[in-house]
Amino acid sequence: MPTALDSLVLFIAIIIPGITFRRFYFQGEFTKQFNSRSLTHGLIASILPGILLQVATVFIYKNQSYLNSYNLITTYNSFKGNSIPTNLFDENVLLDITSYLFILLSFSVLVANLSYRLVRISKADRWSTVMRFSNSWNYYFKGEVKDFPEYKSIVKGKILEVRADILLRVANEEPRLYAGIVSQHTLQKETLELKNIYLTKVFLYKRKNENEKRIPIRIPGDVMILNANDIININLRYVTIPKKSYKGLPGLTLVLFFLGLIFVVMTDVEIFNGSTLFKTILIKIYAVIYLLFISTLLETFISKKSSEANKRSIIQGLSFFIFVMTILFLLFRRNLLF
Repeated sequence: MPTALDSLVLFIAIIIPGITFRRFYFQGEFTKQFNSRSLTHGLIASILPGILLQVATVFIYKNQSYLNSYNLITTYNSFKGNSIPTNLFDENVLLDITSYLFILLSFSVLVANLSYRLVRISKADRWSTVMRFSNSWNYYFKGEVKDFPEYKSIVKGKILEVRADILLRVANEEPRLYAGIVSQHTLQKETLELKNIYLTKVFLYKRKNENEKRIPIRIPGDVMILNANDIININLRYVTIPKKSYKGLPGLTLVLFFLGLIFVVMTDVEIFNGSTLFKTILIKIYAVIYLLFISTLLETFISKKSSEANKRSIIQGLSFFIFVMTILFLLFRRNLLF
């Protein structure tokens, strides 16, 4: 087939950023979702994010004056003609390809992390089943089900701790009832079914005689691990405290940081361009760090969670760092620093 090599290169170019996106999107308690399905499912699920990331990266690359897209186009055209480019290992060609791959993979990691944080901060995975992660146990054991539309009227306030009453199957004995605070849980790698539950401050409800009521007996130890295969049922109780009103603008700093990030990465403003590719990359990384400091300062300023004394010290410290970073940035732009 004349387009075999072209199709293979195009497939790899779409799959790699897609897989990278999915790997960094499923993080924290949801890491195992990345490997929970078959290889075929993983490849298919990587196609859509891979296409979107490729389109965005091509747009970024073509709009940067310090990057040369000519070598990439000629290289792809050679593959399209079912032949390996003769200048593939030329220094300039390799530099352009490496730069493009670096931008593509970095952008994939960045978008994945921001997408995950945006979904979790906005609680989109709780009120929308489409955005919900497969680890449903995490929502129950962390008390996040209170944000589900079905449980809105059950739990109010901020979750302080989650207590569980667990009835455990025991061979040739009466089932045992354990009660404690849920600290952690693990899942089966393939099926994402519950594997173990970790309890602290555990009590065993036991009868002294067959006809008497169960009484709680404190079990010595710090952590008790229960095998989910032996669990008959689980009863969860959410201990809450009144939620303090927060008059800040939730998600504002994240949105501003994301918009600033897009502006820094995707625009070709002269202030973000250096005399060499290396300097330009350094300037843009520096600008992203600068944005992070500005966002943190803004979040601290509008937050009602910190005391005035702590807020004042944080603002003073951040303001000093921002001032120093501004001076260093100006010196760097004037080539007074390497």
